[in-house]
Amino acid sequence: MIGTNNLGQCKDEQPEWTAAGIEKIVATIHQKLPHTKVLLLGVFPREAKNDPFRAKIAEINKAISRLDDGRTTRYLDIGNVFLDANGNIPVDIMPDALHPFAHGYDLWYAAMSPFLTEMLGNR
Repeated sequence: MIGTNNLGQCKDEQPEWTAAGIEKIVATIHQKLPHTKVLLLGVFPREAKNDPFRAKIAEINKAISRLDDGRTTRYLDIGNVFLDANGNIPVDIMPDALHPFAHGYDLWYAAMSPFLTEMLGNR
């Protein structure tokens, strides 16, 4: 998981800076491990529905989605599985609206599993 701490720890962090850092990490992985496949998840939603973090996260996710090359880097945004119908994060998923709880991890696994199976099958 990459990106959310950039926003939370550095108050002046700009979405494009976070996205550039993520891009650098993915490029470094491919440089050092050229046969490695990367499943790049979108930054998860955090805080309340109208919190400024949500807009910054959307900008980051839009930028990093472009790293999906269909082969060695795949992008997957599963953020919506953590939200209720009103766009809020239920307490049983992320009690502090940031860190998943057991149910949040179950949702995370279920959303990611088919994608991982597909990626691992296309070696």
